[in-house]
Amino acid sequence: MKTLRKILFCTLLLCFGAAGAAWAQPQELEEDFIGTILQEEHNRLFSNLSKGDAPVTYMSLTVVEEHSCNLAAYMGSPVAPNPTYGRWLFVKIVVGDLDRATNYYEGSNVLLPLYDENEPLVRSIIRSAVDEAYKAARKEYQTLRIRKHFMAQSEDDVFTHPVQRVGYQPKQPESFDPKVCSGLLGQITAYVRDMSNSESEAIMNYECRRSWFVDSEGSYEVENEETADYKFAIRGIRPDGSYFKVNQRLETVSPNLLPSENEWHDVVDSLLRDFQEKMGKPSLSEDNYTEYKERLVLSPYETHHDHAVETASDMFFRAVRDEVEEIDLELQDKGMPVPYRSEFYWVDGRRLQAEARDGTLLQMVETPVRTLNSRVLLGDNQLNNDGVEVDFLTQTKPVSLPADSHYDNFRTLLRRSLDAAYRQAWQELEYKNVVMNSFDSWERIKRPRDGYREEPRFYDAEKKNVPVDKDKMMALLCELSSMLAQDTTIESCVDAYAYQAEVCYYSSDRLQYRQPFSVVCIRLFAKAKTSDGGEFSDEDLLYVLDLDDFPDMEGWQNRMRSLGNRVKMMAKASNPVQYYDGPVLVEGEAVAQLFAQAFTENTSQSIYAYRIPLSKHVRHNVVGSRLEKCLSQQVINASCDVDAIDTLGSYGGMRLIGQYNVDAEGVKVSPHMEIIHRGELYSLLSDRTPTLSSKTSNGHRRLALSADRLRPMVGAGVLRLTCHQTANTQNLKKMLCKKARVAGYSHAYIIRKFYSWNMSEYWSVPDFHPLYMVQVDVRTGKEIPVRMACAQDRHFYDFLNASAATKELSAYNMMLNGSRYSGVEPPLSGIPCSVIVPNMLLFDRMELLPVSR
Repeated sequence: MKTLRKILFCTLLLCFGAAGAAWAQPQELEEDFIGTILQEEHNRLFSNLSKGDAPVTYMSLTVVEEHSCNLAAYMGSPVAPNPTYGRWLFVKIVVGDLDRATNYYEGSNVLLPLYDENEPLVRSIIRSAVDEAYKAARKEYQTLRIRKHFMAQSEDDVFTHPVQRVGYQPKQPESFDPKVCSGLLGQITAYVRDMSNSESEAIMNYECRRSWFVDSEGSYEVENEETADYKFAIRGIRPDGSYFKVNQRLETVSPNLLPSENEWHDVVDSLLRDFQEKMGKPSLSEDNYTEYKERLVLSPYETHHDHAVETASDMFFRAVRDEVEEIDLELQDKGMPVPYRSEFYWVDGRRLQAEARDGTLLQMVETPVRTLNSRVLLGDNQLNNDGVEVDFLTQTKPVSLPADSHYDNFRTLLRRSLDAAYRQAWQELEYKNVVMNSFDSWERIKRPRDGYREEPRFYDAEKKNVPVDKDKMMALLCELSSMLAQDTTIESCVDAYAYQAEVCYYSSDRLQYRQPFSVVCIRLFAKAKTSDGGEFSDEDLLYVLDLDDFPDMEGWQNRMRSLGNRVKMMAKASNPVQYYDGPVLVEGEAVAQLFAQAFTENTSQSIYAYRIPLSKHVRHNVVGSRLEKCLSQQVINASCDVDAIDTLGSYGGMRLIGQYNVDAEGVKVSPHMEIIHRGELYSLLSDRTPTLSSKTSNGHRRLALSADRLRPMVGAGVLRLTCHQTANTQNLKKMLCKKARVAGYSHAYIIRKFYSWNMSEYWSVPDFHPLYMVQVDVRTGKEIPVRMACAQDRHFYDFLNASAATKELSAYNMMLNGSRYSGVEPPLSGIPCSVIVPNMLLFDRMELLPVSR
């Protein structure tokens, strides 16, 4: 063991010494570029803001530049490195008398350019951030003065900062190479691979940080720091099936200053001693709930040293087949219920996010994603743990997998995932029995289980993902973001989001598939000041499968110019001044947004066959979707049809991101499915969870993207709305004006865009707001832009008022509202979907209200 430790220590030294410049970084400048700009802008801005009725009495600017990387390894298998680099600006402003009650504002982190030292842009960002901070501080200061809420407070109590004048010392992490270090962590964790009933892991958090600070007291400070934090742990499994964990932590001020050989020996010795000591101790009583949750049902996987060379997906299928067979035999031997169905999802991919402004890159983050998720169904076709909402249980979280394809490690993690899913299924089934006994008759909530069965088959996608070229993406963002840079009346930026993965699915009834998942989004954003002192912003979201699907540069330039002109026009527009409940013409993208929300985004009133989860808080578990009561009845205007054409790959020359052939449960989808015909409801989209109207799946279990994870849920792929009562554009506008005159209105409205839930600026807005609309004089036909009207959430029954549309249809790619998590960029969250809708759709009635934001 000592010899092994010495070898590991020598390997550590060699790896860090050979790292060199393997991690490419932005080019360093010989002068203190950031510090010079920071001091000049601070002095100029503070001089201006310290005058007036709300003077700034203190101001500080801080720029933080950070290189970081999180590395990990498990049982000798390294996890893909995740390096990041960024620059952020922080603003602090105090308004008012320092000896009295003051208000200060600490600005949130604002991104600064990464690579190109664009001096005008850096100064512009600083000025904009200070302006926002000053307005916030001044507003609060005036509120305090009105309330006369003053408290004595000394200047030293409000803000103190250590003054430490340090010369400019450019510093690069030349000693750090993430690939070399991940391999090193893998070697360190491999030494317990042969130890029975144990798992080892190591984590390294690396950070190189530089900061510039300047304030109105004359302080100027530059700091440089490089640290590496190491965590080592061994996870053990006692004979009674309970888990325990021992860990150690080391921290260095620089990766070059490694822990000494004795320190490494001490870490290993301490871990082994703690491990042996805790292994011999009995676990806590089963009355302890936390310990009960951690108690294993399945025996730990015994390694077999299988070193077969195969692709990651092939290894996944082989491992789950072996696991399912062994688990069934083990549970039978223990006299425990065997799952009548189990499912496994394996995702291997990456996520990209980038942002550019004025031709300069502000952010580029690449995150590797490799996860495994397991689901277990206990019971039988009639009574099982499916469809249960338990307060004290959460959905089994996906297990993160290492970057390599080590079979034994995969089986160990697969066993852990399956064990957690089995324990949760057991508790769900017990809870379901308790809840059922509280009903007068359990027949009310009993459901026949989905009887859908396929012959064993393997679906393999014919097409593969086209990996996003990061250099091409950065060049596109910089080019587009420079187009409106010279227009001082608006602010603009361009973002990119991409998520690409290979998804493999296997179920115990031997259904399996392998298919790509890819969504790329380019977001064009612009903002302008309004005449009333507010702001108006708009954005275009373009979703495709890969970068090659985007328009050529001329098309991009036209979109960017159109966005800029629209924002300036709408910023000058007036607000609607009166209540309106008359005819409305919906046009272009707004038709697609309205259709998607009305038929898919409100689960209880959507075209999905939905079953409310069984819960002690829900006493009526008969119907989930309101539409389930309306089968064979008219639900929308008799001139409208809605159908699903999920296998359609393109329309009008545009590739559809919602196209698919096999759903997330391995069920093959039909090329055409009629949902509503002549206003009458024929069927609903369903998965394997049976409802009153849908006993079998029609292949609509989709993968929703949330927090870098793919989560299966009911969803649409490609939807089409058609209208048999058609007219051309000119006649539709005449019909709009005529209907408005008959209703007694002097004007009518045309809506051309709504706020979308996945627009990053407005995703928290609760109501369904029109974003871009015009007011039409019913006699002259003159159009006047108006903004900030409010339309309540739309539902399927609103389409009873849809009376006519254009014959021409257009396709739109979008992300349907799936599950959202805090901190996730809304543009890349939800279910990939494509809708094909008329270019214009006339509603005989739609309620609009004036609002202000």
